[in-house]
Amino acid sequence: MLALAAILLAIWTRAAPALEINRVTLTDVTPSGFTLIGAASGPAQIGVRIYADAAGSQDISHQLHITQLALQGGDPALTEVYQQDNAKRALAERIKARGLLRIRIDGAAPDTAYWFHMLADDGSEQAQWPAGAPASLTTPGQTGFLSANHQLLVSINDADPEAWLIRVETDDSAHPVAAVVGDGAAVDQAVLALGNLMAADGTNWQPSGNETLRLTLERGDGREQMTQVVELPLTADFSVASIHPVTFAIGSGPSIALIAPARPLYSKGEDIVIGWEDAGTDPNALIDLYLDDNDTGADGNVIVTGLPAEPDGNADRYDWNTLGVADGIYWLYATIRETAASATAYALAPIAIDRDGNDADADSMADLWEELYFGDPGRDGSGDLDADGEPDAGEFALRTDPGQADLRLMLRSGMNLVALPMDPGLTAFDLAERIGPNLIAIAHLDPNTQAIERVSRIDGQVQGLDFQIQPYRGLIIEMTAAADLTIAGIPGAGSIDLVAGQHLIGLRGIPAGLDAAALLAALGGPGIVAAIRRYIPAEGRFETLGYDADGNPAGSRFALRRGEAYFISLHQPVAGFALP
Repeated sequence: MLALAAILLAIWTRAAPALEINRVTLTDVTPSGFTLIGAASGPAQIGVRIYADAAGSQDISHQLHITQLALQGGDPALTEVYQQDNAKRALAERIKARGLLRIRIDGAAPDTAYWFHMLADDGSEQAQWPAGAPASLTTPGQTGFLSANHQLLVSINDADPEAWLIRVETDDSAHPVAAVVGDGAAVDQAVLALGNLMAADGTNWQPSGNETLRLTLERGDGREQMTQVVELPLTADFSVASIHPVTFAIGSGPSIALIAPARPLYSKGEDIVIGWEDAGTDPNALIDLYLDDNDTGADGNVIVTGLPAEPDGNADRYDWNTLGVADGIYWLYATIRETAASATAYALAPIAIDRDGNDADADSMADLWEELYFGDPGRDGSGDLDADGEPDAGEFALRTDPGQADLRLMLRSGMNLVALPMDPGLTAFDLAERIGPNLIAIAHLDPNTQAIERVSRIDGQVQGLDFQIQPYRGLIIEMTAAADLTIAGIPGAGSIDLVAGQHLIGLRGIPAGLDAAALLAALGGPGIVAAIRRYIPAEGRFETLGYDADGNPAGSRFALRRGEAYFISLHQPVAGFALP
């Protein structure tokens, strides 16, 4: 098997999910400082770099006071300093364990521009937000006299909300203010100081009667944000401190989650299907869809408003015509509105609209496509980020996802021999439903029994003995008409055991120099393997390569293609065949 090792790639080892930073929000912005909050994909140490320039070349972090997992009051029931310190440390650890991020920057100058990157490190990986150029803010000027000091005492109606992050904002405020549940309050409460809100013009926000306040809970542990809108009678009349109790009712209000697109989506201007799941008690609830340039703040532009929340099911989708939307990377979010409450949720991943397809670095990948999937256009197209056998540039050409093992199946009318280079987690019945009404049948060859197992679509219903779709094991798919779909999954094992007899298998990728003859040699050559056969759907015939009596390759030395399946006849078993 030394020849095999020289020809084929190393065995694939599955990578752990990448560390990510999401939903970063600027809060508590004052003339002398600001706070950053957000969520990571798991527990991580956090940090920040502050710059004096937009290019991020002048790091001035050392000139500022930076506090990780910044807390204010601790546990109000404790009186001893050491007890308070211990309680704050415990609360900070809970924030970190939930994958939540909170960092305070003080010592800034009023009316000054700053740029920043938020950082996270879980011990094995590092993450940075934004992935590219730093984000920016400008501190407001000096604050004026604040006549009214309104505070919200928010009670969270949940069994264990301690260490969640909560923020409040208004339509007139430049940035929200935020707090940690359990910091300076009971373990299910948070105190939000409305006096720290700044108006868009850089002055103190001043209430003027009945005010609409938007509360957002960041719960961590991989969960979506929750939003609740409240109206309170607030005035600017002088007061030392006015406390307004508010209950954030978990589970009693409406909820919404965007389920499509579920992965980054690249559009050349085609319509985009937006799908969601919603829940609530108001039969007259309405759905609004928005487009934002980031995944926080809920301050984007309207796509459509007033879609009825009922009925659920297939009605929970909207075909969005992107005509008129400028090229760029965006986030979608949705709001469900009931009479007394609302909820907002962002999509799980961004989208890119790229009609121009500019490729400034001439690497055969559009720059916006690279930014969408890689964070910047730094890759050259030859790498394989998801290790599914298709190089990055090939993923761009096929319009597949370079961050997820997948395969674009372009099925022809008639018989197709295909093999999925990943584990899709599907049965034959599942795949039949994905393919749709043009399917006649799906079959596979059981190498142990040498029998063909088959499911068929008869009178619109899939029938037969269901079987699990396995990575690299070939499928015979018969179609009445062509179909084009993408199947995703997780990378399979790097090798398979082959018994003597007939096999129908495919490869993960096609290394340079690997054709039918090279594959026969890699399998062991004459005495081990008899022949390899490829079906040509466009011509309805097979081509075969085997060995003559002298042990030389005889027949058609055809090229191999990712996603195709080949009949291979073995005289003897091959254990641990390492897949390209």
